[in-house]
Amino acid sequence: MNDDGVIEVTWTQDLNVRGSQAEYIGYTIDYKEFSSNGNFTELRNISHDVSKKVLSVLLMNGDLHDQSEYLLRVSPYRTWNDEKEYGVSSHIAQFIFSRKHNSI
Repeated sequence: MNDDGVIEVTWTQDLNVRGSQAEYIGYTIDYKEFSSNGNFTELRNISHDVSKKVLSVLLMNGDLHDQSEYLLRVSPYRTWNDEKEYGVSSHIAQFIFSRKHNSI
């Protein structure tokens, strides 16, 4: 995280996805507050891009509340009959979203 409260989330895509399958594959960035016992909330969906090995997305101040501690994960999915079927999620990163206290 930088001093402006921006976090860059980066992950390696599934390299076995071919161009003809790419339109059905994507990644969801989910979060929840660290102290919450609830479920993760979907924050962003990113389409698979066969031209790249690594994808990244920037989370800005408007995406999450300042001064809160969060858990964050990236989950791959495929669409089938207009529904998302999720695969194995990434490890869960814990961080504090703040302009003053930067940790991840």
